[in-house]
Amino acid sequence: MSTTEADRGIAVEIEQEFAAASDRVFAFWTEPEALARWFAPVGYTTVAAEADARPGGAWRLDFRSDDGRHAYTERGAFLELDPPHRIRLTLTQVDGGQSNPETVVTVEFDEVGTPDAPRTRMTFRQTGYADVERRDQIAEGWRGCFAKLERALGTNDSQQVSIDKR
Repeated sequence: MSTTEADRGIAVEIEQEFAAASDRVFAFWTEPEALARWFAPVGYTTVAAEADARPGGAWRLDFRSDDGRHAYTERGAFLELDPPHRIRLTLTQVDGGQSNPETVVTVEFDEVGTPDAPRTRMTFRQTGYADVERRDQIAEGWRGCFAKLERALGTNDSQQVSIDKR
């Protein structure tokens, strides 16, 4: 599927706030060591992480279930980086020998706090799903990942503002 085709279809949309500056939240999306701390669903551990954070640069994360029975990979390319405001990337999940369709993820970071109390509103959108059931499964996984991101950022007071299931 081309990137243009992946931009269409059913979308996951999540908006969440973190008690951290936007440049710090942005870095957790682009630095391999930071990605490894949160970019895996609950019950999984990242075993390898790579990120060439530039337009056209590749990224990849390999995960293993905590019980060791299941492993998968998520990979793609950065399409756009506007630090610390916006990231756009492709994402393909490989489960066993099967690659799922390519999706497009757009993440925007807006400063909503103050210098003394930094706060970032992250608006997440992933497009390219053909059915609502799969989209809902993926949305649940992202909610778990974003809870891990919150912990990795050293915060515990994120506020999930909305989830729009189109």
